[in-house]
Amino acid sequence: MRARLFTSSPCVLVWGTAALFSAALSASAQSPINLSFSNFVVSYVLELPENQYWGAGSVSPFGSATLTATGSTSDSIEIGFPDGDSFHITSTGGSAGANGCTLTGTIDGGAGRLANASGSVSLFYTPCGPDVPAVGSFTLTGTGSMTIPSSGAFTVTPTGLTFSFPQGSSPGSTQQIILDNGTLEAVPYKIATSGGNWLSVAPSTGSVNSLAISSVAVTVNSTGLKTGTYIGSVIVSAVGKQFLVSVTVLVSSEPEIILSQTGLEFLAASGGISTSPQTIVVLNQGSGLLDFTVSSSTLSGENWLSLSSTSGSSSALAAGSVTVSVNASGLQPGIYYAKVVFSAAGATDSPQTVSVVLNVVSPSNSPGAFVEPAGLIFRGSVGGMNPDAQTVTITNPSPDPLSFQVTAFSGGNASWLTATPTSGTVSATEAGPVSIQANLQGLAAGQYIGNLTIIITSPTAATAAPQTFQIEVVLIVSPQSTSASIDSTAKPRATGCTPTQLLPVFTLVGTGFVSTAGWPTPIAVNVTDDCGNSLVSGSVTVTFSSGDPALSLVSIGSGNWTGTWNPVDAASRVTIAAQAQQTQPALAGSALISGALQSNPGEPSVSTGGVVSAVSFVPNQPLAPGGYGAIFGSNLSDSPLASKQFPLSTQLGETSVFLAGEQLPLLFAGAGQINAVMPYDVPANSRQQLLVQKGSAISIPQPVVIAPAVPAIVTQNGEGSGAALIAVYKADGTPLPDNSPVTGGDVIVLYCSGLGAVNPPVTVGSQTPLQPLSKTVGAVTVTIGQQPATVQFSGLTPLFAQLYQVNVQIPTGLPSGSAVLTISESGQQSAPVTVIVN
Repeated sequence: MRARLFTSSPCVLVWGTAALFSAALSASAQSPINLSFSNFVVSYVLELPENQYWGAGSVSPFGSATLTATGSTSDSIEIGFPDGDSFHITSTGGSAGANGCTLTGTIDGGAGRLANASGSVSLFYTPCGPDVPAVGSFTLTGTGSMTIPSSGAFTVTPTGLTFSFPQGSSPGSTQQIILDNGTLEAVPYKIATSGGNWLSVAPSTGSVNSLAISSVAVTVNSTGLKTGTYIGSVIVSAVGKQFLVSVTVLVSSEPEIILSQTGLEFLAASGGISTSPQTIVVLNQGSGLLDFTVSSSTLSGENWLSLSSTSGSSSALAAGSVTVSVNASGLQPGIYYAKVVFSAAGATDSPQTVSVVLNVVSPSNSPGAFVEPAGLIFRGSVGGMNPDAQTVTITNPSPDPLSFQVTAFSGGNASWLTATPTSGTVSATEAGPVSIQANLQGLAAGQYIGNLTIIITSPTAATAAPQTFQIEVVLIVSPQSTSASIDSTAKPRATGCTPTQLLPVFTLVGTGFVSTAGWPTPIAVNVTDDCGNSLVSGSVTVTFSSGDPALSLVSIGSGNWTGTWNPVDAASRVTIAAQAQQTQPALAGSALISGALQSNPGEPSVSTGGVVSAVSFVPNQPLAPGGYGAIFGSNLSDSPLASKQFPLSTQLGETSVFLAGEQLPLLFAGAGQINAVMPYDVPANSRQQLLVQKGSAISIPQPVVIAPAVPAIVTQNGEGSGAALIAVYKADGTPLPDNSPVTGGDVIVLYCSGLGAVNPPVTVGSQTPLQPLSKTVGAVTVTIGQQPATVQFSGLTPLFAQLYQVNVQIPTGLPSGSAVLTISESGQQSAPVTVIVN
């Protein structure tokens, strides 16, 4: 349900329902699908209460997959895919040979669109036998066939993209949309664009194979675009439908602050020291030098957060950064919140806020160790020197010491990966560094996949289950290099090497992650091609099997791409897929990790893309100064409350809303929706942050694009569609019943939101006076039945709070029946509504 804005009073709220639409294709039983398992690196631990196996690789024709298995002979195997589908294998036997083991099994169901799958597989792996070590890894291959009696759906994500071009920035930028074919047949598609020749896609036609994922590059070229907000769309035609992706483009004369993360989560044990510090990179999306200041404030608890610096600068060539540290030693178990605020004079989106969550648990519920990074990439060349060693850090946030054991697996016959030390103890006061080295000796040109298995145990808690971490390691050996030596982060100047694919590696969260719904989960992916060149331009998009919207990552240099995941619903198993794409040359690649998403005790969470006009409810559209905004999410308020007098309250119960650091007037606050009024002084043609605070808890900031005007017309159903809500007058001023049919010469009053600045100005949230009338600064035009109509007045409705009205004379000569009506201002047009013409 969603709250309609008003009926006859700005403080009266009624309830309406929002329709949800979904569709799926169905099919009868199909011929068996041939399966092929390849490039699986499976790690195992035989000394746990149950033997455990996990790994990642590829299953044709599905693509990237993860494997989990338990049992002394791996008799229960689950194969999972990025969209949440999986199939289950039950072992039917096995045999050992001189070169390894063969395991046969039957496919007997699964989850998602593979829930009723059936079939058989034959898997081959090494090593096997009585001399297998207790901890290790192996490669797995195999074949099989599977029959699926029904299919899923074809989907397009995300449903909205935003591009920003401050003055002096590169005129071109690319993001991607993901076409996910969950059906049992190949799906052809065609893509069109609207909005202007600044928007293009590649490819514009193609086909997505059955049960496969494809990506399409969406490119915006800002050359020739003046300062302003531009709205276009990408229309994907497939399976007899059209899928709309909104595209918003901001062109600003001022620089913009871009943060590598908008939220951080720390987990610590009471009496311990702290978790590892986390760093926020500050990018300057503009020319020149951007000087910024940083401040922090804790909303609960005291003196537990510190910053490495309170100021810095960023240019197009060198990004600034600030490291955030926490110390939980003096805190009792509980959840603590803080804000870190970045400000820069002249930046259109200043200030930018990072929400910080600190979860302190009791020593008996210690979270165990943290291991980072989750993935490593080494680069080298044939005959060259070994790349510099890299470090994996083990941090112990609990007061008790922890022991660790590290096993390195190189993948294949060559032992090119080593770890030092292979075991040790980590105290609560000092992190445990493990040096990781790649040895190039004897290696031919190519890519090598290995991994590290790190097992953490507590000597003082013998009954506690060990922790197991998997660190993916990629080694790229180019044919030759002009460099005498190549370190682990530099871009090798390879000659005689033509890249064929991209290799993304997750570096902040890895396989086995555990995140909490409603709290920020920082995502980072390092991407290089198979010649060792870092991906610095292109796009990286992350999708989530939990149903959360796709996340476009930001490049922070050296092949590193970052963003903040805003998880919503708990799930026992979540897969995250990274899709990397480069246009010149055309390269692509993907990576997959899996973990769990646990429930949240009730902290406020704003849905990704959940801030829309409270009148039109059109998704992925900008808002305007003075406009009504609807904020959707969960746990936003403890009980439904509404403002009952003027000026509108900026806090209802314990709930407040902030946009660009400014507290907003509120019309209504409920658990799943808040209606608020946008301030007049927020800069137009900018991307701002909105966050909700409930008591001392805060949500992850969500981006909101602000345009000079975004017209929206109040309708009779309160949903922003269908017949307009109108007052009707004859030409001589005689009133007719509201919503009456109209004739040429009649005057109607349209009630609106999003018409922007007014003169004389009013205070946001205050009651509009009867005199003087506040008129819109921008020129408003109205079209009825494709004919221009005369606008007699456009401005604020007296005695309401920021409700606009437009008085329009009906043109003569309109045909009888339903006529489509739209309002335009500052280059933006409202969603169409209707009026009945006699």
